[in-house]
Amino acid sequence: MNTTRTVNSWHQTRSYAGRSPLRGPPRAPKVFPSKSKVDRYNISQLSPRDFEQAMRATGGEVGTLTPEEYYEYAKKFADAPHRGPRGVSLAANGIPVTIAHEMACLLRIVTSSKARHQLVTSLWLSASEENYNPSTVSLARDILLQGGWGKSQLLKEFEKRFMKLVAEGKDCNALTAYGESLFNTGKYSAAAEMLKQAVSVDDGIFGWKRTCLTCLSKSYAMLGKVSEARETVKALNDPDADAEIDQLLNTSDAEQARQQMYSAALMGRTDMYRQLAEVEFAREANETDKESKKNHHLWGMEWSRLADPSVKF
Repeated sequence: MNTTRTVNSWHQTRSYAGRSPLRGPPRAPKVFPSKSKVDRYNISQLSPRDFEQAMRATGGEVGTLTPEEYYEYAKKFADAPHRGPRGVSLAANGIPVTIAHEMACLLRIVTSSKARHQLVTSLWLSASEENYNPSTVSLARDILLQGGWGKSQLLKEFEKRFMKLVAEGKDCNALTAYGESLFNTGKYSAAAEMLKQAVSVDDGIFGWKRTCLTCLSKSYAMLGKVSEARETVKALNDPDADAEIDQLLNTSDAEQARQQMYSAALMGRTDMYRQLAEVEFAREANETDKESKKNHHLWGMEWSRLADPSVKF
C-alpha cells in the first residue's frame, strides 16, 4: 500500500395536514438521525488498538502518526458535518488529506463491518474531493474489486475523476487498478495493454507493481503468449508466481478462458471474437509444429472474420 500517494446524509421531511386556524401550529417533530447515519460513523467499536494492529500489518509502511493520534483524527472526522455524497471538507475540519488517506488505508485492513467500510469509503472520497490522487485510486480499486463500479449515482463524479486519471495514462497505480479489473472480467487483451502501459510509466512510486506484473503475466498466459508471460513473471522473482503461470500455460485454464470468451461472443459480446483471434495468432507465433501452426492461423482468420460487424451469421 503506497501512501504517497459516499457518504450521503439522508434528510427526511414530513407533510402535515392543515389544522384549524384557531389552534396554534403543531410543534415541529423532533428530528433524529436515521439508523443508517448513526451506524455509518459510529466509531464506538473503534480504538487505538485497531490502528496499532493495522500499522503492524503494513510492516511499518504506514505510520506517520501514533495509533492514538490516528484515533483522535478518526473521531474528529466522524463528528464533522458531511456534505452529502461529497463526504467531509477535510481542510475546514483541520484534517490533513494525507492523514485521511492513511486512516482509510489502515482501517481497510481491519474492516469487519459495513459501517466501518462506509467510514473508509468516506475518508477516501473526502480526500479524493481535494484532488488527492492516491485516495481516488485506492477507492476506485476497492469499488472495482467489490463489483460496485457504476452502480451508485452518488459516485458518478468520483468515477469520472478516476477515469480521467486512467485516460491521462500517467498514473501507474490508476492504470494497474483498471487493468486488474479488465483482467478480472476476462478482457485479457485490453488488460495486457493497460498493464503494459502502467509498467512503462513507472514513476518509482508504484505501490501496486507486483499486482500489475502478476495480472500482466496472467493476461499473456490466457492469450497464449507464452514467451511474454514467462518474461514478465521473471520480474517478480517469485517461485510461487512462476508455478502459477506454468499452471496457466500447461493446464486447461487457458482453454477454459477461451471457452468463456466464445460463450460471451455467442451471447452478443462480439468483441470477444477479436480477442479469440488474437489468442490464435499468438499461439500460431509460438507454435513449432507446422500443422498446428497452420491450424492456429486458420482459426485466427475465422475469429477475425466473425469479429467483423458486417458479417451475418
